[in-house]
Amino acid sequence: YAADVGQVTTSYLFAFKVLRTVPDVWPLVLVSVAHAFTPTIAAFLIAGFVIKRGSVRELVNRYRFWRGIRWQHGLTTWLIAVITAATLSLLSAVIGLTFAADESFTWHAPAPLSGAFWVALLGAAFIDGGGVAEEGGWRGFVLPLLQAKHSPVIASVILGTLWALWHLPVRLQFFEHGLLHSIPQMFAFTFGCIVSSINITYLSNRVGGTALMGVMLHGMTNDSVGLGGSWTGSDSLMELWAYLIPHLVLAVA
Repeated sequence: YAADVGQVTTSYLFAFKVLRTVPDVWPLVLVSVAHAFTPTIAAFLIAGFVIKRGSVRELVNRYRFWRGIRWQHGLTTWLIAVITAATLSLLSAVIGLTFAADESFTWHAPAPLSGAFWVALLGAAFIDGGGVAEEGGWRGFVLPLLQAKHSPVIASVILGTLWALWHLPVRLQFFEHGLLHSIPQMFAFTFGCIVSSINITYLSNRVGGTALMGVMLHGMTNDSVGLGGSWTGSDSLMELWAYLIPHLVLAVA
């Protein structure tokens, strides 16, 4: 089916494209979409039936662009976050162009001065299956609980580890690439989730702890518009390092 649907992305638009092109696989698409929502579904269930005491209202309240801050500060932080996320993707593309084999990576220069480019970029950020489906659970629910007991960095490390473990069934490519390849790949992926979690926590806290900041950053990290280039999957470790290095530099800074 890959030849029919093209480059695989986590965007809901890609899911519709798959259904339109290969309608017989709708059960697989349905399971994939439902799986992505499990962190957020679990968050609402725990908030409503275990914690109670207004927890559902508090979780819903985190689906805002900013909370408890002046709109000027919120808008400025969002602008910085969008530019930062786009820059990280471009830096990943530079690493891919420099170090990846020609057959494993391709990149087409964007038109950053085009209004259509920014509309597509922000649209992809808010229709990405990972960001929209997961972040109510990760940044909307789990992160505030962790930060109530730990510093933002420690909370981010714990959350990043949980985030990576949740991806384990789809990221551990043992049958496809073998044990010697899949285990280092999973360690690199886990490290990447931790580093990304630190960055997202910082920016989310800057706007009052909103889940929407996590949705946007998660969506732009998944990069459905290909700002960071397109990888064929033949060099998945290099793909992970191209993603990890810019994000690690930001987290350390």
